[in-house]
Amino acid sequence: MRFFTGTSIYHKIDKKMNKKRKNIHSCKNRHTLFDRAVKAASARRIRIVQGKADLTSFAGLALIVNILASTTALDKLDTLLPPPNGHARNWIPYSSVAKIMVAMLCLGCRHFEHARRFHQDTLMRRLAGTTVSPETLRQKMDFLAAIPEAARIVEEAAIQLAARAAMQEAGCGSLRLIPLDIDPTPLDNSGSAKEKTGPTYDEGWGYCPMTSFLGTVPFFSELRPGPQHSINGTPEFMDRCLAGTDALCIPRDRILVRGDSGVDGAELFARLLKASVYFIVKRNPRKSKNKSLKGTALLALARERGVEPECDRHRRGRRYYRFVISGSPKGLKGRGISCIAEVRVDEYDDKGRRYISEELGTTAATWWTNLPDPDPRTIVMLYHDHATMEQHHGELKTDMGIERLPSGKFETNRLYLQLSYIAFAALRLIGDRAVECDPGVRPRRSRPAPKRLRIGTILARYVLVPCRLVWHSRRFSVVLADNYPHFEVFREIHAQC
Repeated sequence: MRFFTGTSIYHKIDKKMNKKRKNIHSCKNRHTLFDRAVKAASARRIRIVQGKADLTSFAGLALIVNILASTTALDKLDTLLPPPNGHARNWIPYSSVAKIMVAMLCLGCRHFEHARRFHQDTLMRRLAGTTVSPETLRQKMDFLAAIPEAARIVEEAAIQLAARAAMQEAGCGSLRLIPLDIDPTPLDNSGSAKEKTGPTYDEGWGYCPMTSFLGTVPFFSELRPGPQHSINGTPEFMDRCLAGTDALCIPRDRILVRGDSGVDGAELFARLLKASVYFIVKRNPRKSKNKSLKGTALLALARERGVEPECDRHRRGRRYYRFVISGSPKGLKGRGISCIAEVRVDEYDDKGRRYISEELGTTAATWWTNLPDPDPRTIVMLYHDHATMEQHHGELKTDMGIERLPSGKFETNRLYLQLSYIAFAALRLIGDRAVECDPGVRPRRSRPAPKRLRIGTILARYVLVPCRLVWHSRRFSVVLADNYPHFEVFREIHAQC
């Protein structure tokens, strides 16, 4: 007869417990349990509370406040629609509406509905004196756009901002000229039935406004229907631009108007000649059968004259022939207008394969200019700088999002586009100040100093910055984070603007 004392059973239980202890204290399980414990403790310690601190994500509004405070022309909007019966109680000034719209566009908020985000924003109240709902903003913009005088006042504000910017100059021999670039740009509003939208020259659907830049500063803009040709209305638009340069006290013999082939027209040239303004405009062949403007014909003419080709240092097998040819715009013969031709000859295509015939790799372009004693290479290089307009348009459409206009009314969209150019000029002014005082954009060994900053960079560095708003000792302060890397630059821009 066997007696069970239970020793073997206890031994088995201890063996199982030891095995569990080993698994618990193994490296993998120990870290897993530790992480779980930390996560559980962290979840218990995090609290979501609402404090009394006044916070905002747009510290750059402090810079916009200073810039728009000096733009006194917008205050004239209040005289167009005074308060009813002379009582200002519960009346929203139209200058405040314009400033709110400009501030929203500076922050990348392009829809009327975005006004709801700033309904309780302290910085926005200090900028405009009030805040509005999206419905009120849309209604006030419609009322303001119906008054033709409002567009002239906004253009006057653009002149005041341009007066504070440093003008870029272009050299042509002994002349120091200020470029005035004009160029249309299509705005894609496809899928909409907005007023006066239609097919544009890039086979899209929307509007095709005419824009102008004085150096690198956004100047005037004019919203146009999509099907309207670029030359239609451009002489009148140029008259307004020249009136703006006169207000800036810029001599007309120091202005260089540059445009592409869409604005090639005898009426525009006649007005520029009458105003004593220099110009460089690309010639429009207008689908004519004039074979003398073809690439092979101009190449034969260049070789007949003995023009020395210029080799491209960055492209193998590419040569340029630049020379003056005969010709003048219709009805302007003998008025001092020259025609410059450039013939580009490529021996290889983009994949490095040699062309069978030289004719396949020959392209040509011509330009009108009234500059005295024009050097062909200088004229072509000056026109190539006009391509910067495409970069400006890209920043306006992508970085600021000004492409799909918010209203269905044409006049409201026209005023909206003009205010967007005010916002563009304000951001460009911040960028110019940053280039002067930010050590991060100074020249390095690997790259030269940039002449300007993109709008996206300006927004990310100096505008869309979180901060805390403090009212202490009868003084309002914007408190930036201790780890904000551009604090000194931000303070210097605020002092200069």
